[in-house]
Amino acid sequence: MKRLFVYLFLVAVSYSFSFSQEFFIDTVFFDFDMYDLREEGEGTIDSALAKIEEHPSYYIEIFGHTDNIGTEYYNLELSRLRAQQVYDKLVEKGMDKARVYFDGFGTERPAATNETFEGRQRNRRAEIAVIYTLDTVVDEEAMALLAAQAEQRRLDSIAAAEAAAMIVEEEKIEANNRPMEVSTNKQTIIYGEEGTRVIIPPRAFDTEEDKVTMEMVEMFDRSDMLLVGMPTVTRDGPLETVGMVMLEARNSRGRLVKVRPETPITVEIPSDQQLDNLGVYEGRGGNKTSRLKRKSIVKDFNPVQNWVESNDVQIAFVDTGEIGRHYEFEIKDLERFNLARPLHYAMNSDPKAEGIDVEIKLKGKRFEKDTKVMVVGDRIQTLIPLRKSTKRIYRGNNIQQLDTMATVILYAFQEDNRGAPYIASRRVNLDKDIKIPNSKFLFFTVSKEEQGRPTIFAKMRFRRVKNEEELVKALREL
Repeated sequence: MKRLFVYLFLVAVSYSFSFSQEFFIDTVFFDFDMYDLREEGEGTIDSALAKIEEHPSYYIEIFGHTDNIGTEYYNLELSRLRAQQVYDKLVEKGMDKARVYFDGFGTERPAATNETFEGRQRNRRAEIAVIYTLDTVVDEEAMALLAAQAEQRRLDSIAAAEAAAMIVEEEKIEANNRPMEVSTNKQTIIYGEEGTRVIIPPRAFDTEEDKVTMEMVEMFDRSDMLLVGMPTVTRDGPLETVGMVMLEARNSRGRLVKVRPETPITVEIPSDQQLDNLGVYEGRGGNKTSRLKRKSIVKDFNPVQNWVESNDVQIAFVDTGEIGRHYEFEIKDLERFNLARPLHYAMNSDPKAEGIDVEIKLKGKRFEKDTKVMVVGDRIQTLIPLRKSTKRIYRGNNIQQLDTMATVILYAFQEDNRGAPYIASRRVNLDKDIKIPNSKFLFFTVSKEEQGRPTIFAKMRFRRVKNEEELVKALREL
């Protein structure tokens, strides 16, 4: 169809070229809302140049395209910028600009469905059509006519957009861990302190109001997760997390606002490492408001009870872009999100193997306020909560997917009545410290079925931390 279109398009103009039917089309792809060439895009251009070196008579047409996110006018301009970027690169590399023509078609001619993440990626493109002709002299009048037609289409689009008040500016906001006023009629890009980028299309929110109040909170650092007590577990087992993001929007009455299903929001999370088997998990349950008020060092990210995987979310790892290497995915609701994978992929462990029990006895001063006890990965970012059995003893039963050769950190946190923090920790090697329990090792009686499972027994003493700076330092040194 593409070849037929190019042929008919050229024949339709008043001054048609005399050409053979030997031509080809190469495609250059772009990141969302971007027109800068990727590294592989420059390779595609070099490949096209190599193919026409032996053909002195040719014409090149470049057509830019976009996905359907954004207004018609915005996408038409973006598609033209993509085509022009390819045009500029070709001319820079020695192409005769008299033989190169470019235009943008916005969303008019999708190569794939815009209903899926993968399809929208395929539509963010510029196509290079090279037509080998029999003309040794450039038909300047024909090329001028094509350029005039393209310019008229652009002017018509601008007029239509102005008449409908559809020209939308792009707004960029730095989150800075504070509420943000976001226009519902503009395309908004939010930049987080930790490098996350959130792209919100115009009219993405299900509200008639012109503005919403948004909050975005990032959590990538293990010390923040420890301080808040954020677990990384599902009902099927623990996770290794890349990072977590919380997004929330409220209207003028303070009510939560949802995202329209047809205009999903794009989230980009920076990462230098590409991992397989990642998924996007949504937070379920947990405290509605964190009781920890150290906002200078703790992001106000409400802990969850567990995470549930979103099965319809596709994730792409992108080597380039405004924030560098990153993971990219789209969401259709605002929630607490966790980019993670089942722990056994990181541990290279058998997910069906028998788990281990962990039993911790806490010593020193004890306060019944906001106590959190966890098994924490040493080099792998995973946090597995333990449940309270008695005032001093916390247990985790049948914790699976842990590599028995790995080292983990046992960690506990509490506050006294004045909010002063106390922590306790101990590093254990699972291979050396696992025991097969019997009644004389246990701090309390267990059933016979539980006695045969490998168990880590540990005693830890709380110590008071003087101030917030010392607390952060201690958590980062774990």
